Amino acid sequence: MGGSYLWFLAFIFVYYLVAKPLERADPFLVPIIALVLALIAPDGDKYFERILFLMSLFFLGSAVSYHLFHIEKILDSSLVWWLTPFVAVSALVTVRDDLNFGPFWVSVSLFGFLFFAAISQKLESSAISRPIIWIGKRSIVFYVSLALFIIVICKISELSGLNSYAFVGAASAVISLSGGWVLAKGMERWSEFKYLFTLPALNFSDFSGFPRRE
Repeated sequence: MGGSYLWFLAFIFVYYLVAKPLERADPFLVPIIALVLALIAPDGDKYFERILFLMSLFFLGSAVSYHLFHIEKILDSSLVWWLTPFVAVSALVTVRDDLNFGPFWVSVSLFGFLFFAAISQKLESSAISRPIIWIGKRSIVFYVSLALFIIVICKISELSGLNSYAFVGAASAVISLSGGWVLAKGMERWSEFKYLFTLPALNFSDFSGFPRRE
């Protein structure tokens, strides 16, 4: 029911269910309709405003895949760096005033996407990005398993009388990432590991909603 940081996985599952019957629709029409519905939805409603707003962003990502040439030109342009002050101020306001994301702040999201996508594109070929890209391609493994490792670590710390937030936090980061790495490598080497994350005989890894243009 979305009681942890994994709430967005339920949202994404809904989006994939919606994507299949809409794959013949105009790819830009779906995010526009979802955004309009989010704007008229009750403010702050998680299963109305938020799910529709994030749906608009989810399908927008699919829509822009039809225009990769134009998007790449924008990201390569020096004009995108003019967004730096806007992104910096948005980040400061978000931290200081607890600004929440939502349909009325869609410009913050869109400008942020362009800005950080441009940075990511610049760093994509660097050595420091390789482990991040490797984790990103296996993100579902890390997302799902992180919570399990952290819960176990917290329970062990509680039973052992350890109450150091720094120690538990550091142990959670190291052990959960290491555990995710073991599971991800296991999926590459042993088919049995795949059943932890893939339904037997039903592989959804190639399903991406709207067909993409390579």
